[in-house]
Amino acid sequence: MLAGKFGPLATTACLASLAACTAIDSVSLFEQPAPEPEPKYRAEITETEFGIPHIVAADYGSLGFGEGYMAASDHVCNISHITMRAKGELSRYLGPGEDNENFLSDYAVRGLGLLQRYEVGYDKQSEELQGLLEGYAAGFNKYLAEYEASGEEIHWCHGEDWVQPLSSRDIYARARYTAETLPRLGGALFAAAPPTASQDAKIVDDKILKASLDAITQRGFGSNAWAIGSEWSESGGGMLLANPHYPWFGSNRFWEKQLTIPGEINAYGVSLIGTPGVLIGFNKDIGWSHTVSASQRLVPYALTLSDSDPMKYYFDGEQRDIEARAVNIPVKGSDGEITDQPATMYFSHQGPIVMFPGMDWTETRAFAMRDANRDNDNTLAQWFAMGRADSMDSLIDAHRQWNALPWVNTIATSREGHATYIDNSTVGHLSEEAIAAWKQSYANNPTIKQAYDDRRLTILDGSKSENDFLEDGAPIPGTAPFDHRPRITRRDYVFNANDSYWLSSPREPLTGFSPLYGPTETARSLRTRMNVLHLERPSSNGTNSKWSMEDIQTAILSNESYSADVFKAELITLCEANTDRFDARVCDTLAAYDGHLNIESTGAALFREWLYAYRVLSEQTDTPLFSTPFSADDPVNTPSGIGNDDTALTALESAVEILSKAHIAIDAPLGDVQIAIRGDKRIPMHGGFGIEGNANLIDQRGNDTTGPFPKSNEIEPYSNLTDKGYPVSGGTSFIMTLSYDENGPAAEAFLTYGQSGEPDDENYSDQTKLFAQKAWRKVRFSPEDIAEGAVRTFVVEGG
Repeated sequence: MLAGKFGPLATTACLASLAACTAIDSVSLFEQPAPEPEPKYRAEITETEFGIPHIVAADYGSLGFGEGYMAASDHVCNISHITMRAKGELSRYLGPGEDNENFLSDYAVRGLGLLQRYEVGYDKQSEELQGLLEGYAAGFNKYLAEYEASGEEIHWCHGEDWVQPLSSRDIYARARYTAETLPRLGGALFAAAPPTASQDAKIVDDKILKASLDAITQRGFGSNAWAIGSEWSESGGGMLLANPHYPWFGSNRFWEKQLTIPGEINAYGVSLIGTPGVLIGFNKDIGWSHTVSASQRLVPYALTLSDSDPMKYYFDGEQRDIEARAVNIPVKGSDGEITDQPATMYFSHQGPIVMFPGMDWTETRAFAMRDANRDNDNTLAQWFAMGRADSMDSLIDAHRQWNALPWVNTIATSREGHATYIDNSTVGHLSEEAIAAWKQSYANNPTIKQAYDDRRLTILDGSKSENDFLEDGAPIPGTAPFDHRPRITRRDYVFNANDSYWLSSPREPLTGFSPLYGPTETARSLRTRMNVLHLERPSSNGTNSKWSMEDIQTAILSNESYSADVFKAELITLCEANTDRFDARVCDTLAAYDGHLNIESTGAALFREWLYAYRVLSEQTDTPLFSTPFSADDPVNTPSGIGNDDTALTALESAVEILSKAHIAIDAPLGDVQIAIRGDKRIPMHGGFGIEGNANLIDQRGNDTTGPFPKSNEIEPYSNLTDKGYPVSGGTSFIMTLSYDENGPAAEAFLTYGQSGEPDDENYSDQTKLFAQKAWRKVRFSPEDIAEGAVRTFVVEGG
């Protein structure tokens, strides 16, 4: 054969050298190019209704590749933007921002050393997780290259210079950034400067400092979650309600998917966009959700400073230096030029110095802030292990092994019918001596008490080593060991709605944990109390006192207002006794109000505006909000009742006035004024604000990106009413009901704002319409269900 093709020389070459023969045979013999190498990554994807991908791969790199590709197709802009934020590059590309928000964010990232921590943390990840991250980045980059080559302009960030290929370390940085709270305190960090410093803190005003305070408690981020056990479940298996309350715009949206490696993992659920894996969801054996914990991940230390030098503090009787770290922030000017802006961040050994109102850096005192998540590199590993758990025991073991959820509770159920609550949020490990000393300060020092009660701040004496975090072998240095964290498993139910662990089961209250996990035997929020009533009320869970999935759905979207239960009857009586102050229609409207927050509920806006005015007037006049005080013996029904009749009547006059100013009829159906703006669509929306004590929470939030966002102008600063009514921009986001029976898991859900981040995409508003109608959609998990709902099936390869 060789002689026929190449003649005698080829034969001689083969005989003389096996290597030469091999070379001729593979390169020249058949006169064709070498075959293309097999792609490194390959994922099979079935997309079902509403744009939800079901991704199957043979290895973690390929699984990440498929997820990164599909996530980019929906959110290339939001993923790029949050990555830019995580890397401290907002000012480089977008300038200092309104109120210097970009600058302060970058200052925090760079001053806290997050860029260095990303590198250290990434190298600690397992080979599987690094493969997942590498694949995710490669999939993102494949989509980006295809999009840029297409010439289309379908994404809102088209042509922006900050939309760039990402590395696996960039993807890790996005996930790692989520774990910490301190980076969101840029204003409080920048404002902290010694009395003699030249750093210009004038760019930090009260509004920015308030945003820092809100960030400490994750204000605006909340959730409900229920786990129902076998004793209360109609099917005999476990049941779950997942109901995180998150923004509808920007980078903190959820994105839905199913991730499968046959024989290794098969998990369905959501993650924050740009984060690989399933953060809230289920597999064939367990389902779980999260709620933002009431724990305190940040602990302020009061430093006693040297009489002669405010850059020195006392620690165990000796002086230590406050370290000044120079920071350079690249900032794009109005002329397009990028210059490095120098700044300084100050540190004690506990952490960076911060400044809040009442917590100033004076000649004698400063405050350092320790973040328990400072060394938390294990969050992805924790979720990764949870997604592969095959029982409640193994789910709990995943928490015990990694101990790394940054700021959330876990509420979980199992195929066998367990219901488990764990506050596995990462808090500092305090000694018994430190806790005892703090409790004494709380009892005797009004400032310490107010900081804890109003701001969730447990201020410790920073001059004594006994108050430092203990390091005794926990996976994350200085954090509470797993056995020191609140946990309970039952066969009826457990739940959480963002209050502390105390009433996770009202039938078995928990106490005795570190004050960093939040207060016990104190008043619960109206929403927490509404959740308990839903769970305990016989009418909620069917005629046989067992819960079905339909029962859960009916209860959570009933939109009953607990504030109406508490106040409405008394307010009607007051109104009818003071007809000289009100048009008769006011009292009639209150009497006709059904006490719910459904689209058809008339009078809901009037009652809502009364609530806002009543709360602010009670604060201004220092009159009690409730007539019956809180009782730890009856935490669901107390406090209650109108606290001051005159305040209530004045508030009702204010409510009528503000609706008139907004040109809204006092008896307008809620759906006429409460709307979700999705692109060019205005969709009437049900649900209530936090003040109303409605389990189905909706709210109004901003946008942390430069993407599309419907702007409106407030009518009064104390109310959520705007010139566009009540535009919904946050709250109930991914809401899922799950039930296990002999056939495995069955689930129904909404991703309330849709899967896509592009207003012109059909998947931007399709689920918003369903949610408005309370028309739950089936979650497709089994191969048969996926095939039935398939819109397209294809393969993505690359790498």
